[in-house]
Amino acid sequence: TLKSQQLEAIAEARTKRAEWVDKRVAVLSDLQRLREEGQKLHESKIQLRRNLDYLEAQAKPKRRDKVALDQKLQNRIDQHRQERHTATAQLQDTHSAAKVALDAITLEAQRNDKKHHRHKQVSQAEHQATLTHRDEQVKQHLNKLDTEIFQIKD
Repeated sequence: TLKSQQLEAIAEARTKRAEWVDKRVAVLSDLQRLREEGQKLHESKIQLRRNLDYLEAQAKPKRRDKVALDQKLQNRIDQHRQERHTATAQLQDTHSAAKVALDAITLEAQRNDKKHHRHKQVSQAEHQATLTHRDEQVKQHLNKLDTEIFQIKD
C-alpha cells in the first residue's frame, strides 16, 4: 500500500546513497594513492639530484673519462626526465578520470535525492488524502449513528 511504497522508496534511496558513498570512497582512495606515487616520484628526483651532485663532486677523472661520465650523467638525467614526464602524464590522466567519475557519482546522487524527495512528497500527500477521506467516512458514519439513535428515542 501507500506506506509500503514509501518504505520501498526510502530503502531504494538509502541503497543508492550507500553505493554512492562506496564509489566516492574508492575514488578518494585512488586519489590518495596517486598523491603518494607523486610524492615518491618527487623523492626519487631529489635522490637522483643528490647522487648526481655526489658523483660530480667525487669525479676527478681524466678528460676522456669526464666526457664519458658527463654523457652517462646526461643520459640518466634524460631518462629520469622521461620517466617523470610519463608518470606525471599518467597521474594527470588518472586524476582527470577520477574527477570525472566523482562528478558523475555526485550528479547521480543529487538526482536520486531529488527523486526520493519527490516520491516522499507524493507519498505524504497521498497518505494525507487517505487520512482525510477516512476521517470523512468516520464522521458520516457517526452522524448516521446519531440520527439512528435520535430516531430510536423518538
